[in-house]
Parts: sequence; C-alpha cells; structure tokens
Amino acid sequence: MSEVTADEQPTNTKIELSRVRRKRLRRRRRLLGFLVLLTPVLWMLATDLLRRSDHLLKLDRWHKLGYAAGAGESLVFWMVLLYVASARRGPFRGVVGVMFVVLYTLAIGVEGAFHRMWNTYLSHDAQIHSKSVAWSIVGTLPLRPFIIAEIALACGVSIGMLMLARKFLRPQRIPRLFFPLLVLPALFAVFKLPVSYRVLQSSPPDLIYFHGIAANVRENLGITNESPDMR
Repeated sequence: MSEVTADEQPTNTKIELSRVRRKRLRRRRRLLGFLVLLTPVLWMLATDLLRRSDHLLKLDRWHKLGYAAGAGESLVFWMVLLYVASARRGPFRGVVGVMFVVLYTLAIGVEGAFHRMWNTYLSHDAQIHSKSVAWSIVGTLPLRPFIIAEIALACGVSIGMLMLARKFLRPQRIPRLFFPLLVLPALFAVFKLPVSYRVLQSSPPDLIYFHGIAANVRENLGITNESPDMR
C-alpha cells in the first residue's frame, strides 16, 4: 500500500504543478486582456499629448476635469466595441470588429492628419458648413503623403489592437451576452455628448470628431439650421 502511495506521489505533484501553471497563465491572460482593452484610449491620449501637451497642461482645473471626463467616456466606448469584437464566435464579432477599425481609423487618423496640417483638431465649426457628409468625415483633407501616413498608422494600430484582443481576451458567457447590448447606447453617447470644440478644445480628439460628424449629419438632414450658407 505504501509502495502505491509512493508511486502516485510524483504524479500528484506533477498534476498540482500543472494546475498552478494553468492558473498563472489564466491570470496573466486576464491581465493582458485588460491592458489590451485600455490600449485604444491610451494610444489616443499619448498622441494627443505629443501634439499639444503644453496646451493641455495650461488648462484650468475645470477644463482639465472636463478632459478627464471625456477620456473616461472614450475609455468606455472603445472598451465596449473592442470587447464585443473579441468574441470567439457570434453574430456581433465581425460587424463590431469592422466598426471598431473604421471608427478608430477615422477618429484618430483623420484628427491626427488634420492637426498636422492646421495645428487644430477637426471640429463642429469646420464640419457644419459642408454639404457633403462624406467630405466632412475626412475633413476635406488633400491626398498628401503625411495625410495618408497618419490615417494608415491609425488603421494599422486599430487592426493590431483587434488582433491582440482576440488573442488574449476570453469573454465569459454572461458578459458575452450583455456587452453587445451596450454597443448602440455607447454609439449614441459619443455622437450626442457635448464637447469643448472651440478655442481650448479641452476634450479628447475622438469625441471632438464624433460630435462634429453628428452636427454635420443633423444639418444636412435639416434637423438644425446652424449654417444657412452651407458649401
């Protein structure tokens, strides 16, 4: 009997070590998955700071709080899209994945390119007067190499984020069923929430972009009449 126990002990030890390793791997994957969910807003904040850190640091307390609140809104929005797009299967995986890449490319790429050209972000005031929604989406930017490079970089980054999310995230059953319900409310919120788009532009660039697009669509549909002389 003692011989059987002695023989089984190494096997039990190996099994226990294997369980410990699996737990460590799961914890590591969860941590990496969480970090991946943060990458859209972290990239946006990093590029914004590179462009206008001096300006943002000079904002007064209330405008800094407003910027922080906007960053929180952006965080929730991109996390919802990326989490839903990371699902292993289901009808929302592909659609929301494409949505994430397209919206991130436009919001971050177009705003980055516009800022490089005009030293300000594309906003309500620049978009509201356009008769073409399509042209307002791309900020009526010319096809110059640095414009294309900025948008291509944002596209590549967004695809990389999506691939990392699908590699490291393992959406559980209940969140997998619940999070798709948040996609439409999240979309409504980023297009509807007020932003600081004039002079100080004390809101994150992605929110400034979505706010301007929404204003242009309302103007072209005749819902508002803020630009009698639309071009």
